[in-house]
Amino acid sequence: MTRTTKTAALMLVAVGILALVASTPAAADQLVTISFTGASWNDGGSLNGSFTVDEVTPTDFTLVSADVVTGNGTNGDNFPGQTYIYDVSGQTTTVTSNEFDAYQGYGYSANEVVLNLASGDSTYLDWQNGSNALWVGNVGGEYSSENTPGKAEIRSLNNEGGSTGTVTPEPSSLLLLGTGLVGCLGVLRRKIAR
Repeated sequence: MTRTTKTAALMLVAVGILALVASTPAAADQLVTISFTGASWNDGGSLNGSFTVDEVTPTDFTLVSADVVTGNGTNGDNFPGQTYIYDVSGQTTTVTSNEFDAYQGYGYSANEVVLNLASGDSTYLDWQNGSNALWVGNVGGEYSSENTPGKAEIRSLNNEGGSTGTVTPEPSSLLLLGTGLVGCLGVLRRKIAR
């Protein structure tokens, strides 16, 4: 096998690896954005907005931003509407704390971001990694919901609004992967040249 043939074969292998990496969804360190418009709670209250999380690992998340607005209930329970803002440019942050529950029961691949206000009101937004959509209703005891300290009841999501989320690999991860591949190709090329 000539040096030119070896180099061509190496390039084909490199292209194959890059194609495989490009077609494989990132398993970790990716931004996940869930958007929803025209969603509604089971009491008729509205739910609109989006939130973005940085998925470092499948069970380790960081909230990047949230812009979620809930409307008043219309079935007589007088559930208040709330605005949950976290780190959105040009808007005042209203979320005083946030947390995640990535250990859903019954084997469902869902995760949950919890947004808390100083008033004690909270919203729990569950999403499914596979479709990047909010959970509607009770799924293995987990569901998108909202509660308020002044009321005993919890309202749950009745309609997610038909929106789908997006997944974006973190630029730092892609840069690290690309640098590693270039380094590997350099080492292989040197070995072939000998």
